[in-house]
Amino acid sequence: MEVLRTAILQTIRASGNRDFPAVKPLQNMFPEDWEQFLDELELELLQMEKEGLLEILKLPRDVAPNGHAIMDKKICSKSKL
Repeated sequence: MEVLRTAILQTIRASGNRDFPAVKPLQNMFPEDWEQFLDELELELLQMEKEGLLEILKLPRDVAPNGHAIMDKKICSKSKL
């Protein structure tokens, strides 16, 4: 999903290359119904990680929310590493 990839890259730029919650691009795109697109987000993030564009990090257990697997992840730009 090219639009989702663009939103992820925009969120990386807007974050100043700081880590951010994986769901933030969806929340920015779809403030009211972002949870409907978690599967698509997860697939796109995994593809982008394979391509070396970002790294998916796991949140600490005490911070991680319950729910979809991608909700307990954060994103780190590869340029930060």
